[in-house]
Amino acid sequence: IGGHIYGGGLEDYPLAREMGKELWMTEHLTGSGDPADNTWGLALALGAEINACMEANFNAYVWWYIRRFYGLLTDDGNISKKGYVMSQFSKFIQPGAIRVDATLESASGVAATAFKTDTSLVFVMVNTNSSPVSLDFTIENNSGIDTLTKFTTSANKNVMNEGGVSIAGDAFTASLDAYSVTTFTSWAGAGGRFGNYPPVAIAGPDIKVEDSDGGGTEIITLDGRASADLDGTIVNYSWSLNGDHLAWGDSLDIELPIGMHTAVLTATDNDGASTSDTLEIEI
Repeated sequence: IGGHIYGGGLEDYPLAREMGKELWMTEHLTGSGDPADNTWGLALALGAEINACMEANFNAYVWWYIRRFYGLLTDDGNISKKGYVMSQFSKFIQPGAIRVDATLESASGVAATAFKTDTSLVFVMVNTNSSPVSLDFTIENNSGIDTLTKFTTSANKNVMNEGGVSIAGDAFTASLDAYSVTTFTSWAGAGGRFGNYPPVAIAGPDIKVEDSDGGGTEIITLDGRASADLDGTIVNYSWSLNGDHLAWGDSLDIELPIGMHTAVLTATDNDGASTSDTLEIEI
């Protein structure tokens, strides 16, 4: 059974389960009115919305659509804040997992869902408060899991691995950043390494050339080979031109017309961290 949530509200639909049907939220979007509206606040709201759909026993959540200025990928081909928020769920909740109860006794402004398989456990927490929140967790019927890894997405973090949290018996204490989505997972294989240094993207100095032959265009070389990663390797180079994705690779030649152009190089390392550098081109 598929449906959207454009103003329709969210509630459980027991008849779907009674009839053996999955329930899918098949389309929603926010921030399409103006690119400037695609703020961290909208990304945080997406986390709260996914969480609410899971609490209402949806089996799937589908964002519309993947690559757009308001999407999970932006027009330049890079992951948006909304994309990082969704990955706080999708990177760590394993195939075959079921949602289990996650009861909040005294945590105003915090929403939570929990998921498990026979061998994995995941909590996703959405903190809409303007200040950090410390929580005491109790895991009923813990199946021998003694450590969870904490990942955070906030205004200045992108699925950042913040290290392990030890479970004593069936309890642990941890804090949530202000305005954040936090995942505690027993399976951190899809996440980046703790303490990873992001790469340094270097697109080179700004370029200014003259159309000396009057042809109206010039061949420009984009070269990001000076980029580096201090504790690993760069596994992906992505170039955008004037806001749209252009090419993959550390360097390329491109023919540009007379005018001003903005090229952006995004370098991603083997732990999933990325940085960008902007190059202004004047023909």
